[in-house]
Amino acid sequence: MFETTEYACIISFQGDAEAALETAKTALLGQGFEIVRYSQDELAVRGSGMNSTREPPIRGASELAITVRQSEIELHARLGGVARMKAFLYLFPLGMAVMFLVGFGLAFGSRLWWAYPLPLAPWLVLSPVLARWVENRTKRALDGLLRSVEVTARHGAAG
Repeated sequence: MFETTEYACIISFQGDAEAALETAKTALLGQGFEIVRYSQDELAVRGSGMNSTREPPIRGASELAITVRQSEIELHARLGGVARMKAFLYLFPLGMAVMFLVGFGLAFGSRLWWAYPLPLAPWLVLSPVLARWVENRTKRALDGLLRSVEVTARHGAAG
């Protein structure tokens, strides 16, 4: 259920490969990623992932590789940060429900024990919605990074 998913994107490319990878490197290092591999046609980085929905969405990728070929630029990412956020969004309300049942059940005891976790019912809808939102946000950020790298490299080659 919380498996790390893969994401890939390929766009056409005409420009300076070094400029493209330099742009990507600068952007990713600024977001806390560390370089794993770097060559004239590939950049691979690893990050700590996402721990909060308030973090930049690109951090939903835990591993990222950008490869420049003659006519295309390709991005592959493992969405480990997204998987971690999904696990939290599903398991936190479940844990709270158990705590409500045990805590309030022991403290107040009642035949209405089933009502104690009812305040958490909205999470049955919120968790899947927020999980999808985190994943889509990360994918849009990765697409935006790739488009920005391509545009920067194209203008770098022209100028």
